[in-house]
Amino acid sequence: MVSVIDYQLLRAELTPRPFAQVDWVDSTGSTNADLLAAGPRDAVALLAGEQTAARGRLGRAWTSPAGEQLAASLSLVVPAADAGRLGTLPLAVGVGIVDAITAYLPQAGLKWPNDVLVSGRKLCGVLAEAAAVDGGFHVVVGFGLNTAMPAAHLPVPHATSLLVEGVEVDPTRLAVDVLTGVAERLAQWRAGDARLLADYRDACLTLGRHVRVDTPQGEVIGVAQAVADDGRIAIDGQWFSAGDVTHLRGWSQ
Repeated sequence: MVSVIDYQLLRAELTPRPFAQVDWVDSTGSTNADLLAAGPRDAVALLAGEQTAARGRLGRAWTSPAGEQLAASLSLVVPAADAGRLGTLPLAVGVGIVDAITAYLPQAGLKWPNDVLVSGRKLCGVLAEAAAVDGGFHVVVGFGLNTAMPAAHLPVPHATSLLVEGVEVDPTRLAVDVLTGVAERLAQWRAGDARLLADYRDACLTLGRHVRVDTPQGEVIGVAQAVADDGRIAIDGQWFSAGDVTHLRGWSQ
């Protein structure tokens, strides 16, 4: 798999629609941190050849090795009226990534809330961060999609990559497809389109499974029954938001 993205072509394909601006850097600490520091700009994408100090959920550290991931962050400005829906914005990004990936790996789906899985292994993670600004919120959503990462470089045993799955794809075409898919789902989110959450539920591999949820208060074991319109998940009648959960994993007795 060729691991070099043609960023000039990427910009030509994606601007001025669906993104107002597409930027890239060869190396940075974190694309999320860079966009948050740049202040509120809407529909701006930043990609990086590598990240050396990126973060996952709950502040977990991770790196994005050069040429082995599609690492990108999106800067969005969300009006205050949509504050109650912010929790579903990263879900929309996850669905957009799955839309693109299923063209190559039809079995791809989502582990609640927004990890992209292939055959039970993590292909991509999504992290959203928000800051209050005048009139609303500056939201940055980042993701790292393992592309040309060999098995020896996978960060955890339950991770995978397109390379490991035997998929060869032009990295520029993949980047265009993923960012286009994400932009389409974000447009649905902005419009309040109910089909977005319906499609999320269809793609959510967690629903119907016996799972263990780890929270600061302890663990809950049960069946994942439903995902609410605000993104919370029901486990045997108890509702959890992403912020309530430290880990969610499949459980077998």
